[in-house]
Amino acid sequence: MRNGVCAKCKVSAIYATSVSDPEFTLPTNEQDTFIGKAVSSERVATERYVCTNCGYFETYIADRQLLRKIETSNVWMKV
Repeated sequence: MRNGVCAKCKVSAIYATSVSDPEFTLPTNEQDTFIGKAVSSERVATERYVCTNCGYFETYIADRQLLRKIETSNVWMKV
């Protein structure tokens, strides 16, 4: 998705944002908090990508330092 092509339908109809959109809100259980799986319970900055052709949606953590903390956390495990 980050390359501008949908991972599912292979169409170049990708839009991205790192800003909250008041018209697009996730259900409470899908919001950008990592309570119970995290290094902290703070809100996490994310980058969001959506394909307007098929609706596929991806979210990435924008904070690279947080990603490093996850690698050393005893809650997250590498798969």
